Amino acid sequence: MKIIIKTHGTPDPNIKNRKVVEVENILKAAQFFADEHISFDIATDRENAFSTAYTAKKFDVNLIMDGEIINFRNKNIKNLDKIIAHCKLAHGQKEVRSSAKMLTEELIGLVPSRMCMEDALAIISDTISGKTGKLTAIEFEAKIKERDAAFIAHVSISDDADVERSNLAYGPELVQFILDNPVAIHILNGDMGTGKTKNVMLPVFENLCTNGSVPIYSAPRRSLAAATLSDDRHYHSCRNAQNIAPGVVGVVNSLFDGRFDELLGRSSAILIDEFELHESHITSRAVGRKGTLQERGSLVSAVYKHIKEARYVILADAMFSQFSVERLSKLTGKKIYVHRGTAEKRERDVTLCAENDNVTAALEAIYGGNKVAVFSDAPHNSDRSKFNEIYNTINAATSTLKIDGASAKEGVKDFFGRINEKVKAHEAAVISPVISSGVSLTGHFSHVHFLGHETIDPLQLAQTLMRVRDSSSTSISINSNPRKHPTSKGMLLSNELQKELPAHRLTDKELRKYEENKSAELIIERMSYENQLMSDYANASIVILQHLGFNIKRQKKSVGETLGKIEMKAGREMEKANRAAAIKSAPKLSKSEIGRINNKEVTTDADKYTIAANKISSFYRVEINKITDQLIEFDNHGKGRKLVNNHKALLTETSDQDRAEKVTHNRFVRRVAELINIEEGSYTASQAQQLYQFITSGFIEIGDRPISARSILVMLFPDVSVGKQPGALARNILAQGFGFGVKPGKRIRTDTGRERTYNIVHTDKSRAAHRYAMR
Repeated sequence: MKIIIKTHGTPDPNIKNRKVVEVENILKAAQFFADEHISFDIATDRENAFSTAYTAKKFDVNLIMDGEIINFRNKNIKNLDKIIAHCKLAHGQKEVRSSAKMLTEELIGLVPSRMCMEDALAIISDTISGKTGKLTAIEFEAKIKERDAAFIAHVSISDDADVERSNLAYGPELVQFILDNPVAIHILNGDMGTGKTKNVMLPVFENLCTNGSVPIYSAPRRSLAAATLSDDRHYHSCRNAQNIAPGVVGVVNSLFDGRFDELLGRSSAILIDEFELHESHITSRAVGRKGTLQERGSLVSAVYKHIKEARYVILADAMFSQFSVERLSKLTGKKIYVHRGTAEKRERDVTLCAENDNVTAALEAIYGGNKVAVFSDAPHNSDRSKFNEIYNTINAATSTLKIDGASAKEGVKDFFGRINEKVKAHEAAVISPVISSGVSLTGHFSHVHFLGHETIDPLQLAQTLMRVRDSSSTSISINSNPRKHPTSKGMLLSNELQKELPAHRLTDKELRKYEENKSAELIIERMSYENQLMSDYANASIVILQHLGFNIKRQKKSVGETLGKIEMKAGREMEKANRAAAIKSAPKLSKSEIGRINNKEVTTDADKYTIAANKISSFYRVEINKITDQLIEFDNHGKGRKLVNNHKALLTETSDQDRAEKVTHNRFVRRVAELINIEEGSYTASQAQQLYQFITSGFIEIGDRPISARSILVMLFPDVSVGKQPGALARNILAQGFGFGVKPGKRIRTDTGRERTYNIVHTDKSRAAHRYAMR
């Protein structure tokens, strides 16, 4: 059944006058009180079509104008196409300007990851006519240029930076210049593959080892440290000989956590390779035993103390940022030299495509007799290994080497020091971010494929593509990740403290204490800075690649059952079977044994499966030998545990002595349950509206700090989109947060009249979650 609401139009939605309220209230009431099988359209005339379309889009209903149906309801129609249809209804200068603004805001999010600049300008030209269209195109290009400049600043040093530049070739002359100009910071900023490490960093390191400076060569990853040096100055070898070691090469965590204090006390030189990755690492939660702000702060302070006090400081990164230059200048007060070298950029073609098409291309290259390197930052942990699914897919086609953290189980130095020798024994390799920088694979692979999942930053993505420097074909795909990346320093600090403090300590006073802590400030600043890229990941990645000399070619997404889709399904099923078998046969471990595995430098797939088995056993209170395929299926890589925890929150309360993160979760879930009557099993349309208002504008009080409900929703239910419809939001939270289903119920009389109810119904998933929550 279809109901048509006739209107002579509504003004611009920014002007909330009576007519807007009337039309929107009619639709709210109609949608709330009607059966789900009744749909609505708005009929309007040509004169009022543009303004009425705002309301049609807001409520996902079609617009009928002079018998023509403009489809705003169909969710399969791209938002851009709906906006174009809306813009074409504009007449009069005011409406045309509004349509231009609406269109450019949408297109900015699509260029260059979804379309090239030329296509976007063509859309503007076709949609916005006359002088306004031309001005819109000019303004659009200016906005894109401004945004892209901000992205590029993450990988380059400004032309007007307060530095002294040199173009000395990377070789003996520059090495001598650095040795002759101490008490300064020397930045090697040449492009990838120009010889920064081989021709400058290592020769400087050797000189400093012989002149008594006892240099510290710090790396962000074990693979980079191993590839740099594998003699007795490697940190694995010289820890017990710190009083006589002439220098050390190692991973920053180990070098600055107290284990090498004796050697650091003798040192007057520091060299850091891949400086931006190094900075990311020391501010991440991978640092220390628990990744607390205090642990990270101690490491950051130790590193910058050595940079400030060292006589010789040499830092290398092809993508050295303006942010880092300014930070170094501020924290050390030292003169900064930037050495670009003399090599020219090498241009490379890159095909941007969908993941299934990327896998198809990799498999076809293998079947064509080519050597293929597949890089991926897909999840690879105890809860899920999408990385293993990709490996299974490629390995089924040919002999494939897996390169991840576990690859170095026979010894980090041995494996990464002989990496090129090892890859040549295989037709293909599937490689994790363990070698996103510092290791080059040469003379073997002709085809490179990167399967992106937004778990590494765009800088590391670019670094990864350069690991194979003599390939003839490169393809990338980027899968979007629902995780949000806040840039507000206040929100970031609050989120960090929620993980660490009990609820009663989450106060303005405690927050100010951390805000005044210089180490914490450095960490939060860096997190905010990096999230600027992560929050617009695909666009930032493509802009940076283009800046580095990559030519982007877009491939239209294939439809139907592609080779990649079929084979990836098989790889997924294989990983599912392997994981289930390993979990059911894993040994029971004590907490201390689990801790030892988590703190191992190298963790294998067997380790990850064992951790998964013990997590499942402990959480669901079942012996490992009693874990069934059904329980593993319900757990669904940890998602089942989230469902159970939400059901537990319905049954138990927390106190202010509990960790703030736990209290926030508990109070949010209980507030949601209260608003839509989860305990009673039904809610009304107006109660769904109250939930919507709480999520969009409400707060939860923790300590003496209000935390926005929307930010909590993002953390707890990342797959739930707020959208525009209160009913849809309620259904999504119930389904994804608790496993419930929803069915239309009876109409009841309320203070606002007769109103539709909705029954919350149990499913197999919600029953299981409730059962485990009761244990």
